[in-house]
Amino acid sequence: MKKIFLFSVGIVMALSACNNKGDQQADKTISVEDSLIADKQNDSLSAKNLALINETGFSKFAQRSTPQLNWSKFKVTKFWQEDFQNKTAFLPENNYYESYGQFLKYSPDSSKFIDLDSYNIAIKKNKSGVLTGDSQEPETAVSLVDLGKKEKMQLIFLGPGNSIEDAAWIDNNSLVLIGYLENDAATGTNAAIWQYNLSTKNVKLYELSDEEVLKKLRNYSQRVRLKNVIIR
Repeated sequence: MKKIFLFSVGIVMALSACNNKGDQQADKTISVEDSLIADKQNDSLSAKNLALINETGFSKFAQRSTPQLNWSKFKVTKFWQEDFQNKTAFLPENNYYESYGQFLKYSPDSSKFIDLDSYNIAIKKNKSGVLTGDSQEPETAVSLVDLGKKEKMQLIFLGPGNSIEDAAWIDNNSLVLIGYLENDAATGTNAAIWQYNLSTKNVKLYELSDEEVLKKLRNYSQRVRLKNVIIR
């Protein structure tokens, strides 16, 4: 009788463990879905993100001639989860930091940085200490480097006619890229902001059809952000 009782208790515990495992899996699925739903419900940039974007080099540059620039007019057009599978070991060349160091965007804790330029422009320092740059591919690619993991991960890859001009960190796991993007109908180009949450892997794309903002975004990198580089 005692054996039967113990056997019954064992079955109940096993079933309970299976149910708990299933519940945990369900909670995980719900968590992912909830995070996406939460992102869908906010179609404008948050006050925190607006304040941060206003401090970017591009925003300060644009507001000198366009004081009425209003980042809150950007609206979400797409949202998705990114798998971030395009990763490689980070093995920089000897002159990497000498060439690109001043243009890297470090996270607040300095554990990661955004590399806006190394795919797009080959920057070198000559014997006189002058930085020169040669344009590379017609496409644009931006990477994230995790210094602790010694890993390089591609954040975005855009075809010709699109560009990333500036970037900023929201916190150690969230960032924004600012640039422009051809619309889905290929009938025009919009100013664009990509917001990444590295923890949830959620990405939101905000767009604005505004020729005034677009004019200032075009070639901002070469005219202002990389003004100390002679680009050939």
